[in-house]
Amino acid sequence: MSSKASSASVSIKACGHTGGNCLVAELDFDEGEVVLEETPLLEMLDTEVLAFRHSSHYAAVWSFAQECVGQEKIAMLLSLGLSEGAASSCKAEDLKRALEAEVPCSQNDDALRFLVILMSNSFRFKGVNGKTTALFEIMSRANHSCDPNVRMIGDGWPGQLIAVRPIQAQEEILLCYGGWDTEFLKEPSTARQKYLSEHWGFQCKCVRCEREASIRTS
Repeated sequence: MSSKASSASVSIKACGHTGGNCLVAELDFDEGEVVLEETPLLEMLDTEVLAFRHSSHYAAVWSFAQECVGQEKIAMLLSLGLSEGAASSCKAEDLKRALEAEVPCSQNDDALRFLVILMSNSFRFKGVNGKTTALFEIMSRANHSCDPNVRMIGDGWPGQLIAVRPIQAQEEILLCYGGWDTEFLKEPSTARQKYLSEHWGFQCKCVRCEREASIRTS
């Protein structure tokens, strides 16, 4: 597996079709090449988070963050401009109810933003010490497509984005939010849309979804 990966191999740019940011290739990549290699800004080890769990998982993650991440790093993560798109998902409604019941009112706004950012941008990452939730400053900007051009490798250190087909310079870097080694990409568009709406709060309008929609209506 060859690599050109560095922070200079991709850039973060304004994304006209979403109104947010996107990740764009600055070089050409062949299939199998490492597009980006990055260590997480934040890793939350499952076993450590579970030690804080008294009722909901969301409250446990916030308790862990306050105790082990610290206010300074939490404030830095909130300032990065990462997507908060999952705020309109079904999962976010469960999150809001849990925080209202379990987190002091004075912390509620920061807790909600921090957890929504995690929901919107984090990866399940097989870190060196076990399974984690990982947040990346650059990699986490990649948008979703049901016809992705990269996959994420999270079974080592650091994390990597690997090209699954040739990518041209200035092409947007696109991941599958439903996972690579799953059945998600084999599902019909209605099932994919339902999953994305419930978990991330958006309707996918990628090339594949638009093509399948036009076939259904023709």
